[in-house]
Amino acid sequence: MVNPDLRMIGLDHVAITVKQLEVSVAWYHRVLKLEPMDFPEWGNRPFMLRGGSSMIALFESARQDAWDTEHMHFAFYVESRSFEAFREHFSALPEPFTAEIHHPYQSLYLRDPDGYKVEITTRT
Repeated sequence: MVNPDLRMIGLDHVAITVKQLEVSVAWYHRVLKLEPMDFPEWGNRPFMLRGGSSMIALFESARQDAWDTEHMHFAFYVESRSFEAFREHFSALPEPFTAEIHHPYQSLYLRDPDGYKVEITTRT
């Protein structure tokens, strides 16, 4: 039986690595009209921009020889009830996952079969 609380609302954000944070922030704001978001408790890592109900998270990497994929991921947004249902669902699977709190969000992270990081997130 499928748990009815296991529902995605939509794609919350995509996280990418950039070479020059200021240049990328200015480009996404100027070209795509994404609005910068302010999370003072995060400092400037990552830098978040919003377009409608979706966001992009920019992580700056000093590596010039190859892309730093440590922070690359995509996130699905869920309601808090669904978040707890996903936590229980993941706990019952043979899939390793981690839980983190990024005020004002909490997240669950796991890897797909190709190694891509997938996040389930909700606002606390």
